[in-house]
Amino acid sequence: MPTQKQILSRGLSLLSLLFLLVACGGTDTQTIESADPSTLDPAPGNGLLSVQLTDAPRPADEAVYVTIDEVAVHFADEDEETGFWQTVVSESRTVNLLELVNGVLLDLGLAELPAGHYTQLRLRIGATADATTNILDTYHPVANYVIDADETIHALKVPSNTIKLVKGFEVIDGETTELILDFDAARSVVQAGKSGKWLLKPTIKVLDTRSYAIVNGTVRKDEAPNAVISGAQVQIQTVDEATTDETVAVLTVGATTTDDTGAYRLFADTGAYALVINAIGYQPQCQWIEPVAGTSLSGDVSLVAAVEGVTLSGSVSMPESTEDQVAHVSIRQTLDCSGDDVTVELTRVQVTDGGFFSTFLPAGDYRLISWTADRETRSDTVALVPDTPELIEITLE
Repeated sequence: MPTQKQILSRGLSLLSLLFLLVACGGTDTQTIESADPSTLDPAPGNGLLSVQLTDAPRPADEAVYVTIDEVAVHFADEDEETGFWQTVVSESRTVNLLELVNGVLLDLGLAELPAGHYTQLRLRIGATADATTNILDTYHPVANYVIDADETIHALKVPSNTIKLVKGFEVIDGETTELILDFDAARSVVQAGKSGKWLLKPTIKVLDTRSYAIVNGTVRKDEAPNAVISGAQVQIQTVDEATTDETVAVLTVGATTTDDTGAYRLFADTGAYALVINAIGYQPQCQWIEPVAGTSLSGDVSLVAAVEGVTLSGSVSMPESTEDQVAHVSIRQTLDCSGDDVTVELTRVQVTDGGFFSTFLPAGDYRLISWTADRETRSDTVALVPDTPELIEITLE
């Protein structure tokens, strides 16, 4: 039987544990050897870890490339103080994170690990791209970057080359633990402000297949039920109307866009959520859903065409901030959600000091909640009037 300090990798790709990103410690790291991927049954005392990756798309971009240099996991043992690190990936690779949208899953690999509790994972972001090509059929110009809708390339600065997220998981003797890593590109890429630098600050949700549900459906046009809407934004949100902290009153826990057939597919933990759907030229819609683990929930929606659309633009300033400080602007509206008036988030932007944003919304009343670390949260009310573009200047003191 393998010792606790042996981890056998079964065809583990560079992304095998990508974005389970967890806090790192200072213990020594060991490098492991690969196991025969044709072996399906774990040795006594070991279990299997299956990892799949999905993504919430970033509508403004065509691709988001990230280079991964190393992935290491931390085994807690019976006493976390005596745990140890193991390197499970050491080959550098550059990956497009936006290839996985609308519920598409990438099978990242199957790893055999000693049974027990794993508390941490260390992911190192690389500074040199691999030799593959991107969606423009050119070699990667830098290690980490965005290609926007105009095919303009924006290099991504990673504030720390080690990405961290606290998230533990169990590997059970003789069993397979399956995890879905839901990366949210829309909330992870920070647009440049005065510094001119774009940032990558990953936002990740980890789902255990033993507790998740599938939410799927089709978005159609109300005036023509046989016509579907592609590119509609679909979000699953938690809403806490009792909290006084506006920054967490609405939280998006899953998002995607509809495909060419108007279909969407999302993964969610068991719970009660607001399903929010909006598309350019249509009035947003909300309905309550309660997915249950192990089931599939249908959420078909018909959207009503908006009478008029208005451009809402804004700038964000944070006096004396650092170039890595991120401001969040949440654009919210109160909708009829299955008979209840509920304030939900239609979209959110992340910018640094001096950043600019622009979005197109139906005429109506909106609230903008803006915040950054260690500063006062700001609330603005905006009434969008037909044929009158709105510009708002936000200063976070």
